[in-house]
Amino acid sequence: MFPDMRCVLFGMLFFAGFLAFGQGSTSLHTKNKKAIKQYQEANYHIKLRQFAEALNKLGDAVERDPDFLEAHLRMAFCYEVLREFRLQQVHLEEVVRISPKNPRYKNVYYSLGRGYFDQGKYEKAREMLQILYELGISN
Repeated sequence: MFPDMRCVLFGMLFFAGFLAFGQGSTSLHTKNKKAIKQYQEANYHIKLRQFAEALNKLGDAVERDPDFLEAHLRMAFCYEVLREFRLQQVHLEEVVRISPKNPRYKNVYYSLGRGYFDQGKYEKAREMLQILYELGISN
């Protein structure tokens, strides 16, 4: 694959990941100012493709507020880019714990269903995809 094509594919995946989860900075699920600061710094590192640094900042953010949903989503995204799918799954499961069956995060159910299927956990995969179906499948 040509270097330019890799950049294009990465860019598409990068922005699709943010759009798929549909969060905006105006409605964060935390009031902890230090957690928000870490989250904002992590976003800067993500833009620079410095995923390890971003994960450190996001880890600090979820330490300060374990229910910081957007930080878990960003961590899942970083782990997906780094192909650390088990760690991605951990943070997607946190999103489901924090905001169960929320249509805004229905793509999380798809990602979890796909991950469980790949691991041979077919019943869990079916459960996730059933929830996705109940929430309404759309682009």
